[in-house]
Amino acid sequence: MDVSPHIIMDALDLAVVLGIIGSVASVIGLLIAAPNRHSRLVHVAYGIFISVLAVGVVTYQHKVSDAERRIVEMKRIEREAATLLSGFDFTTSGSMAGFMLAAMSFLEKHKDRLPDTYNRAVTLCNNSGCLRTANGEYSTSMEHFRNMQDASYALKYLIQGIAQSGG
Repeated sequence: MDVSPHIIMDALDLAVVLGIIGSVASVIGLLIAAPNRHSRLVHVAYGIFISVLAVGVVTYQHKVSDAERRIVEMKRIEREAATLLSGFDFTTSGSMAGFMLAAMSFLEKHKDRLPDTYNRAVTLCNNSGCLRTANGEYSTSMEHFRNMQDASYALKYLIQGIAQSGG
């Protein structure tokens, strides 16, 4: 069974916070405890309330940190997409195929965060024949060039959309 390091750290953080809060609640309970039954029940309820409050705070804090982690990851993906867009020309069938393969590699790397986008790009690449040569299944090299041009520009705008999604 593979356990995420984040889960282990979350459990350790929770145990530490619960230990500290429980200890403080116990000391306070001992200091203000009266010997009657009603007073003991009040202090037990007080200790349980403090512990539940601590669990809630720790859980909320971990949800916030997970959300922040996802935002940082999306910003990194956006920067990578912006970097991918620079430095490609679309003048030859080979350069367009190269851009499409680089874009597909980028999307495959991030397919766990962008699964629908990756699937659409795979379909686009397959339909355009990005892995075929001009003298393969197309009747003319001009037809292949037009297909590559259409598909590479579509992928360019898709990657551009990813790069600008945070702004």
